[in-house]
Amino acid sequence: MPAGFASICCMDIIMKKQADKINLIQKYKQLTAGKDKKQLILMWSTVLVCTLTIIFVCSCIIYTVNLNKTPNTLHTRFDEANQKMTNQKFNSYINSLINKKPAGNQQGTKTAEPEKGNVKETDKTTQKDNASVNKTIYKGVSTTQAAITFDDGYNRKYVEKVLDILKENNIKSTFFIIGKVLDDYPEVWKRAVNEGHQICNHTQSHQILTNMSDEAVQAEISGWETSARRVLGDDYLTRMKKEFPYLRLPGGGGAKSSRILKIAQKNGYKVIGWNVETVSSVINPLKNKKSVSEISDKIEQHVVNNCSGGSIILLHFNQYDMGNIEAIVKGLKNRGFQMKTISQLIK
Repeated sequence: MPAGFASICCMDIIMKKQADKINLIQKYKQLTAGKDKKQLILMWSTVLVCTLTIIFVCSCIIYTVNLNKTPNTLHTRFDEANQKMTNQKFNSYINSLINKKPAGNQQGTKTAEPEKGNVKETDKTTQKDNASVNKTIYKGVSTTQAAITFDDGYNRKYVEKVLDILKENNIKSTFFIIGKVLDDYPEVWKRAVNEGHQICNHTQSHQILTNMSDEAVQAEISGWETSARRVLGDDYLTRMKKEFPYLRLPGGGGAKSSRILKIAQKNGYKVIGWNVETVSSVINPLKNKKSVSEISDKIEQHVVNNCSGGSIILLHFNQYDMGNIEAIVKGLKNRGFQMKTISQLIK
């Protein structure tokens, strides 16, 4: 192809492109000049909307991809934090039950009955109140006597086992039995009374009294008396209120409360605590670490070694306390203690 002809073709192409540019510029000037102003606004609006739409869609895609990579991260962190807080609260509650020196213990080992609720001592006791209210009794004065007391009475098999052992060893004891449990197997409690044991008030349904109104506390005490009258008779209840009018507060709740003590005193009762027990001292610290038989061995050692003159020992009808109950009785006798009822111990 001749060089001149090629040059002419190139020039022609360049001229056409230049003309197109001029046409575009002229058209833009026409638009900006107001001839097609509406079209210009529509065009730029469309461009803006499309741009924002693209940005939004891209952002959603990126977020979805990142979320799918770690779908449970936030939930997992929240669950872990929540579980950690729950565990801390639970451990704090358990430690408070184990380490707290409850109302039933003025001397000797720390103690508490196993409770579903927490004991709250909210009552304020003034010096004037203390002067007019009988205090809780935790120990007798004898140097050669002690009292084994039994609470609740839930397990009939263990109750009958204890009665057999006490009979074999010629020991009389004091039982603080829940009113509802008296109704469960009345013949067992009649046997206990006939064999010379004392059955005393442990409230009708074993509630923490400091969490209750005066009327509710009164109902718990009176409700027990109704059950005792129905199971053991009017004569027994009359004799009990005269000769051994004892009340043990569930969990020790209220043993230092002037309000609770006043209600008990108004009903003719003396409140009995304890100074040797097994729940907080042995069972709670070991129940997830040792076998039942190992815990029973520790209970035997604990009770026999920590008993002193005038001690009031608290036991329950559970597998731990009952495991070595016969050995406990014999161990105390071998140390020279005479086992007595509460009325004999504190007279």
